[in-house]
Amino acid sequence: MIADRPRSRLMTAALVLGVSLLLFVTAIVLSSCYKLRTSAALFADWTQYELRCKSPPTMASGSTLRKRQSTLATPLRYQVGGSTLTAWNAYGYVDSSGEWDIAPQFLTASEFSEGRAAVQSVNGWGFIDTTGSWILAPGTIDFGASFSDGLARIYARRGRGHLVTFGYIDRSGSIAVPLAFDHATDFCGGRALVGDEPWWSEMVSSLLPGLHSPWKPRFYYWIIDRSGARADLPSP
Repeated sequence: MIADRPRSRLMTAALVLGVSLLLFVTAIVLSSCYKLRTSAALFADWTQYELRCKSPPTMASGSTLRKRQSTLATPLRYQVGGSTLTAWNAYGYVDSSGEWDIAPQFLTASEFSEGRAAVQSVNGWGFIDTTGSWILAPGTIDFGASFSDGLARIYARRGRGHLVTFGYIDRSGSIAVPLAFDHATDFCGGRALVGDEPWWSEMVSSLLPGLHSPWKPRFYYWIIDRSGARADLPSP
């Protein structure tokens, strides 16, 4: 009987540990489900807000320049994954008369928005102004979106994988909101929707690849203002 006491105590401790672990996991799952549910509701509210905010359109280009593609006499050469690629076509910008204002030199280019354009040179992505000068040096980021509400959404890759981190720059090319989000929208009316991917999302997605929304994990969403601080959506 005396010899059985340590074994009994060990079994009791194991049982307590197991129950505690189960309660801990249950709390995490319930918390995650609640966050995803509230995030889904916030995403729906943002969609409606964005429709109201951008109607009528507020995306003034700030420029009469328009992008145009042209065939080059001398090709552009650039590196991708250690390989040298050649491009015979490049983008530039023409004025209202159709004359080249910024010579063809970019692999990819967006239209001007608020006097700025995201372009990809042989050295990578960056932003230029209407004179063709760089406001954000090429290669600083991995992609840039159009300016909206004075800020442009950018992202940079994390390591060599497909994961990226989003942030925002202002019209001077300076970081206005640090790159810290797994998901981000353009600003509108002084607000943007950002989100983080749950740590378990990729694991569940790989185990259940056929799982679709609304059950497939997405993001924990929240609203930020132009400083990056959490904020509420303005009332309709």
